[in-house]
Amino acid sequence: MAASGAVPVTVTPAPAKAAPELSIAPNPTPASFTILTGAGTEAARISVRNSRGEEVQTGIVPAGVRSHKVDLGGLPAGTYILQVSTATGSATRRVVRE
Repeated sequence: MAASGAVPVTVTPAPAKAAPELSIAPNPTPASFTILTGAGTEAARISVRNSRGEEVQTGIVPAGVRSHKVDLGGLPAGTYILQVSTATGSATRRVVRE
């Protein structure tokens, strides 16, 4: 039984952000790799973090650019986390620097 004066409320979830289409090659890499994105991609911010979560490199990929080279040559061998963020979402990949 409904309480008097109760107002029905409809909750609509926020639309999910779409992750950018993303692949990287080569992986593992001796020093540099290329980020490959989908066609018509919007501008993106890239961030590379080490195993301690420290941001060790950043960059910007302009809108419409389908490939972007990232050089890890100045960093020690290890596993890094690449995050590519756009206005509509983000994607994360592991990169191994040999």
